[in-house]
Amino acid sequence: MHESECLVLRKEKKKDLESLHELDCKNFNSSWSKQSFNQEFMHPDSTIKILEIKSRICGFIVFRIFLDELQVFRICCKNGQRNKGYATRLLNAAFKKSEKKASLAFLEVSSNNIPALDLYKKNGFREAGIRNNYYGQGIHALNMTKELSGGLNDCKDRN
Repeated sequence: MHESECLVLRKEKKKDLESLHELDCKNFNSSWSKQSFNQEFMHPDSTIKILEIKSRICGFIVFRIFLDELQVFRICCKNGQRNKGYATRLLNAAFKKSEKKASLAFLEVSSNNIPALDLYKKNGFREAGIRNNYYGQGIHALNMTKELSGGLNDCKDRN
């Protein structure tokens, strides 16, 4: 059986929060607290999508659709599961959920996170701003955006 035949993309459950926190801690220097995950779980506008392979959590994305903007807060894939297109699948799940509502996707990423920058650029994001030294001396936060087809774009003249 091929690995992709066992791949499942689903909404989170309360029991997943501990596993999400553990995965986050293993992959980020400034990981989210359990409370942060719980707040997103409880927030009515937040969505957490889980990527499972053979019933094991291998990745997740946390996002909100606010007014006509898709805000990506966190995306993570387990070591050993990177460079297989899974993060793109997670992003596409967020794009799909927001397709009739959002005209812009927004995220923030560390300037020294080269794999994430490559992922976002490959998926159509562009730098839109910078927060100098946001993650420490010399480590900037890059604001990135991507135009989407929904939201206020539905009213634009397409001629």
